[in-house]
Amino acid sequence: MRALLRADARAVGGWVGDAPEREWALFIKGVVESKLAKLAQDGFEKADENWLSIYDNLPLPNVHLARAIEMLMPLLKEVWTDVPKFDALFIEHGPVIARITAEDTEYFRHKQPLAVLKYRRLKRASYARVVRRMVDIPTL
Repeated sequence: MRALLRADARAVGGWVGDAPEREWALFIKGVVESKLAKLAQDGFEKADENWLSIYDNLPLPNVHLARAIEMLMPLLKEVWTDVPKFDALFIEHGPVIARITAEDTEYFRHKQPLAVLKYRRLKRASYARVVRRMVDIPTL
């Protein structure tokens, strides 16, 4: 049995350097692009401002959010100029919510995940109401 296991041993590399942040940025870009396609469909009701909320539950090790967003921003250059477009992205990553726009990024810390706040306390509330309540939370 040991001989079989040794014979079948495969070299598996771990996460090196900023690989988790790069992988995270590429994944988020893909999510944004797929949601932009839905936003562009006929019949999708657009608002004065269109926001996209993303819950980050990727199984990546120790993603440094600020570095990952730095890598994401160049990937989103065309996203901010597309029509229709998202005016802001809100990404929940653990206890932090990042608000990303073409101009800047803000970070908000919360005690409970937004999904918990949204479904337990603010049933049927719009995401905008949730974000307005977050404004009182001190930034990082």
